[in-house]
Amino acid sequence: QHHVKNWPRFSSPTAIHKLAAIKVPVLILTGGLDMPEIKQMNTYLAQNISNAKQITIGDAGHLINIERPQRFNDEVRKFISTK
Repeated sequence: QHHVKNWPRFSSPTAIHKLAAIKVPVLILTGGLDMPEIKQMNTYLAQNISNAKQITIGDAGHLINIERPQRFNDEVRKFISTK
C-alpha cells in the first residue's frame, strides 16, 4: 500500500507472494495497541503461513519486547519449547 517516490520496484513474485513456501513454525506476536495496519498485516501473515501461530498481547503496542518483556519472553519460550 505504501508507494514512496524513488523506492525501487521489485519484480514479481515478491516475498509476500511466497508465504506458502514457509515450512517452519512461525510465531507472530501482535500488540493489541499497535496500529490497525500492523495488526491487519500480522493477521494476513498468520492466515497465509501454514504453520503460523498468532498471539495478541492486548496491553502492548508495536514494541512488545520492550513494553511487556516478561510476557514476550514467556510466549517465545513457550513457543520454542513446543517445537
